[in-house]
Amino acid sequence: MRLAVFLMTLAMILGCGKTNTAPEGGPPASTYFTDLKFLLEQFEKDKKRAPARMSDVMEYEPSYPGAVRKLNTGDVIYAWGNPLGSGTGILAYGRNVGTEGGPVLLQDGTVKDMTANEFATAPKVTKK
Repeated sequence: MRLAVFLMTLAMILGCGKTNTAPEGGPPASTYFTDLKFLLEQFEKDKKRAPARMSDVMEYEPSYPGAVRKLNTGDVIYAWGNPLGSGTGILAYGRNVGTEGGPVLLQDGTVKDMTANEFATAPKVTKK
């Protein structure tokens, strides 16, 4: 009985399967996309348009540091100039989602995990 309890506890501590965390052990990757959604909402509310380039979002770094950093390093690719809206096209995605799968931000603001195959066939928003 003790062995069973020990093994169950060990399994809970170690976990199993793939997790949605950043490679460096940071927050889940989907967090950056949720933050990006909030950044875009705030930007569009303040400026009445979507950001067209990286320099447009730099003033939002104090409020959304992770999202701005991921955009700046190219770890997150955003279709600059496109606002959040009602479409279901991919507005932003991780650099490696095409080969590894991962979270994406859809036009309607939904953050969704996709496999590499789903990503390959999903509609994507292009930079304006």
